[in-house]
Amino acid sequence: MSVIIFDIGGTKIAYGIVTEKHEVQNFNIIATKNVYSNILSFVVNVIRDLSFENADLKGIAIGIPGTIDYQSNKIISCPNLKVLNNINLSELIYQKTGFPTLVSRDVNFSILAEHALGAVKDIRNVLGIFIGTGLGASLLINGKIFLGSHGVASELGHIYYPKGQKEICECGNIDCVELYASGKSLEKRAKMFKEKFNKNLSQDNYFTFFDENWKKEVDSFIEALSFSISTFVNIIDPEVVLIGGGVSQANGFPWNELLEKTMQKIRKPLPYERIKFRKAELTYRENLIGGYVYFKDELFNQIEGK
Repeated sequence: MSVIIFDIGGTKIAYGIVTEKHEVQNFNIIATKNVYSNILSFVVNVIRDLSFENADLKGIAIGIPGTIDYQSNKIISCPNLKVLNNINLSELIYQKTGFPTLVSRDVNFSILAEHALGAVKDIRNVLGIFIGTGLGASLLINGKIFLGSHGVASELGHIYYPKGQKEICECGNIDCVELYASGKSLEKRAKMFKEKFNKNLSQDNYFTFFDENWKKEVDSFIEALSFSISTFVNIIDPEVVLIGGGVSQANGFPWNELLEKTMQKIRKPLPYERIKFRKAELTYRENLIGGYVYFKDELFNQIEGK
């Protein structure tokens, strides 16, 4: 069995074929902005190209940075990819290609990949925090993704941040923590910093640029991030907190400061004394394997059981 996997993020789209042996073939990665207005056609064309000579293909799995109503299969909120809002992407792909299609949150693929062959392959209960364009989370309980009663569990980026500045989130709520602890928040801070101090910043030097005024912005980012992580830890009490995403992999990312600030907010004596933190190990390419695992567990087994 093989499955075509798409990881559609706010910044990048990674895709490829994953085989039963967890081999990733035909891997590619492109900038989301290049196909933003026509993502559906792009995905359909890729599927048609990759499936042409693949008789073993059983279906498609697509990870998105948003939430899905699993009763209707509609994407109900995708703040960083609004073009996907309110569509049944799995049904549309099936109609155009004939392949069973599963759509889920991209962070679910990431944590399953890390559980299959990465940083938490020996752990059954994991809280995954992924700092990318937005701030995402996924919860693994007994090796399975926990979706909640309505399929929208672990929306870490959209909890209320009490130190916010009355900003309106793209989801419609006020002061979601994602506004202060994500890649897009750093981008916004950098833009304001340039306007005020006439100093250029980019994703490459967010955490290596030495300036007292900019350090205040990074400190504010870390404070918001540590608030969100510690809040979730105190509620969930996971065995391990896995931290990944593109921002966390940036040069000079302040890991020690983040862990220190987070631990200050975690309840003592437990989970404080036993909680563990691990860095995600896998690449965009390897994360696609999580999509294969999810497809096999959630969709393929149902199809075969009918």
